[in-house]
Amino acid sequence: PFVYEPPRSVRRLVVGGDVAANFNGSWHKGQVAAADGELYDVDWGDGTMTKGLLPNEIRPLYPEGTEVQAFYRDDWWDAIVIDFLEGDGTYSVEWEDGTVTHGVVHSDVRLR
Repeated sequence: PFVYEPPRSVRRLVVGGDVAANFNGSWHKGQVAAADGELYDVDWGDGTMTKGLLPNEIRPLYPEGTEVQAFYRDDWWDAIVIDFLEGDGTYSVEWEDGTVTHGVVHSDVRLR
């Protein structure tokens, strides 16, 4: 049987992995360019880079199409990530019944 295996970059922070990183108070997509102990350098994809981000300023990014569970009304439900909203760092997810919820915070999303 098929077993969904999330990309390595989703499971943990790795060089080359897609991340959401906090820059000046808002969350943006980037890639880990380097990791040195507890500090991370992030390439923003536009020719700029931020160096020395702390672990609380960076987190794995669930790309579109990632199968997740999202917390909604006191329980975890199966869903698929359909978008990452830069700025507030939330996700839009599509539930199994086809409905969509926007503004799901990162702490309310986990891999299936």
